[in-house]
Amino acid sequence: MGFFRMNTRKIIQFFGIKDIKKAKVNRFVKSINKKTPKLFLKNQKIAIVVPCYGHEQVLESTFNSIINQIEKPDEVIFVVDKSLDNSYNLLKKLEKNSFFKKVKVIFNKKNVGQAESINIGVKNSKSPLIMVLNDDDFLMKDAISIVKKIFKRNPTFGLVGFGSILAKSDEEVIRNAKSSDYSKNNSIIIKTPLDASKYENYNDINMTHSGSTFSRLAWKHINGYFPKKNRIVNFSDRDFQIRVNLFFDIGISSIPICFYRNYCSVDAGKNS
Repeated sequence: MGFFRMNTRKIIQFFGIKDIKKAKVNRFVKSINKKTPKLFLKNQKIAIVVPCYGHEQVLESTFNSIINQIEKPDEVIFVVDKSLDNSYNLLKKLEKNSFFKKVKVIFNKKNVGQAESINIGVKNSKSPLIMVLNDDDFLMKDAISIVKKIFKRNPTFGLVGFGSILAKSDEEVIRNAKSSDYSKNNSIIIKTPLDASKYENYNDINMTHSGSTFSRLAWKHINGYFPKKNRIVNFSDRDFQIRVNLFFDIGISSIPICFYRNYCSVDAGKNS
């Protein structure tokens, strides 16, 4: 969680401010003037979409955490958002030299932000499931396997989210990137559209962005990630999760499936 988000939350809690405005929620729901599709996932092909900006120094380990999954993704799409560092060239080199040939690297000629970069990645994929991974995070080896198990048990979910573990160094990340024990830790909190209609604060849904996986049909139904001016709440990830939940059941898992680094992110005053 970034510095701005943490402090915003503290201010909101201190003053008892409700940061979800019912009028915004109602306007959004009314704007979706199409029949809500019934989700029942049969095809479990999955694409990982990675929006990239300013994290060249950790991209190789992020890349490796994806291609070294026990169960491989069907597509991997990196969207470099006109990053001023060498991210694009590094990813193209990794793509060329990798044994894994299902990687696509896209370069945005204009900086459009994380939310629209994710939309671009989804539009360039074909898989019915989309996992988002921040470019400075690192997947555990069985992340995709866990996601598929959850969707197999809950094929009507529009989205599933997870926790994550803080890593203080790259060495710690790589040393501890083991598999999660799904058999011992597989509890799921289910949030329905009725729950979503009662949310008052953005963190009434509590999951990390990295590893969150959603149905392409759900993404399409709510018109994807929104620009800031049109969101129900300021933060693009939580806004998307809330809007999906207004129409579809979602699951929140107690299993952490990735590591996040606070030494190269917005928490440390770095690019994010």
